[in-house]
Amino acid sequence: MLKLEVNPTVANQLMKSFPKYSKEKAELRLNKYVRTLERLMRRARLNNRFSRNKTYTLEAKVLWDKCGQLGTKKISVHKWLTDNRVQLVHKTNVNYRPSKELSIYKKTKYLTIKDESVIDLLRKMSTQDRLNYLNNPTQHDIDEITDYLKDFNSLSASEQNDLYDIVKVDEVSLKNYLLKLVNGEVLIETSKQESDADCSEYILRIAQLNNGLLPQLKFESDFGRTYYKNLSVQNVSKRVREAFLGDSWEYDCKSCSASWKMAFAREHYDSKSRHKVSFDDSYIAMTLYLQYKSEFFDEAIKNTFELLPYSHDYKTSVIKEAMTAIGFGAKLTMGEWKDSSGDTHSSSLRDVFNKNEMLLSRFMNCIIVRQFNKEQQVLNKYIVQKFSSDTVWLKELEDSRINRKVKPYKQSQKISWLYQHAETIMMNIVRDMLRTLGKTVLANVHDAIVVRERLTEKERLAIENLVRAKSKVDYFALGETKYKSSM
Repeated sequence: MLKLEVNPTVANQLMKSFPKYSKEKAELRLNKYVRTLERLMRRARLNNRFSRNKTYTLEAKVLWDKCGQLGTKKISVHKWLTDNRVQLVHKTNVNYRPSKELSIYKKTKYLTIKDESVIDLLRKMSTQDRLNYLNNPTQHDIDEITDYLKDFNSLSASEQNDLYDIVKVDEVSLKNYLLKLVNGEVLIETSKQESDADCSEYILRIAQLNNGLLPQLKFESDFGRTYYKNLSVQNVSKRVREAFLGDSWEYDCKSCSASWKMAFAREHYDSKSRHKVSFDDSYIAMTLYLQYKSEFFDEAIKNTFELLPYSHDYKTSVIKEAMTAIGFGAKLTMGEWKDSSGDTHSSSLRDVFNKNEMLLSRFMNCIIVRQFNKEQQVLNKYIVQKFSSDTVWLKELEDSRINRKVKPYKQSQKISWLYQHAETIMMNIVRDMLRTLGKTVLANVHDAIVVRERLTEKERLAIENLVRAKSKVDYFALGETKYKSSM
């Protein structure tokens, strides 16, 4: 829980500029600005718009125009703070012009940011006080969530349904998950506990003040996927997602990227007039990955971790994340660099292994991983070349590039574009079939869909066969994960 404190120098400077302002009136004028800034910064953290360099990506226009005015000339508080060099935050991208778009800010010496842990707060309370706190939003919560929901509530019901995916929140389960965090029953890192608690409390307050519903503003990416702005099933941990969705079932496309690429493998092999090896040997690693995944993972785990004392679940999760990164074009490299803002970035795989160069080196030198990566690169090149004669696709790429004001897309970005569009097509077939079967769709997370009712084996096989027939992705298969309400 984020709290802001302002250096008294700011109020003193305000009283000098406006002699008729008492100390109370000066602080009152600043308070509205500080409360709004606090909300924007908290949301930036909840939505992963907070960098390791302690910068916040905020809505600039809100700061300029929605935080109060000063004097008879109606000068915005933000402009006055900036003009008088007592601003609480300053832009790191100085050429930015105020608009509804996001801009990057960093705090100044006049602002102190305090992190008040929700978990610590609840631990100091008696059992009854905890229940009262979780069951009853404060006036601060009401003001915060009213502001958060203002755009949603300004729309008609039909407009809300068009622009938002609306999720029913299991409030009892979410409260119980918060209590488990407080009681130390969730064995994850402290930073993850606090992040889960912040997200859980915020979603709980939204549900309590919005008839149990979490609105998720849809954003259609030109790369093919549907994302959501602000809090959603997509940008919280799977633990929080499970807690607020309650008893339900997740169905995801197993090894979706590799399955899609393998749909092009035979076509690529047959395009060659001469072959040094058989088709099976040409794609031996990808075939093992798709048909014997546990054995593939066991080999990668053995080579990467050897006898290191990590749990098997942890080792598996790391290797799974690393293989997914390779599937999306991550290079087998240990690189690191700085951007124009001074933030340090690592290669995707370096981040997966938490900058542990020994583990990353072992993973990179695993024979089966290197072969898998080699096969991926061959297919990536072939797929991009295949679609490079598609004038419609080329125009969409160029329109997207111009709109985003970026350099021409690299091969890995083109593969992501093609894959994500294919992923959406396949999962739309799944969604349509689920509705035909009378299943209640609760949430959409790219290559996964959460439904209230479990599929029978016959129903799942029918969906898989339909997707395979329509998409020609013969390896398409649905994985099943049970979500349980927190008790």
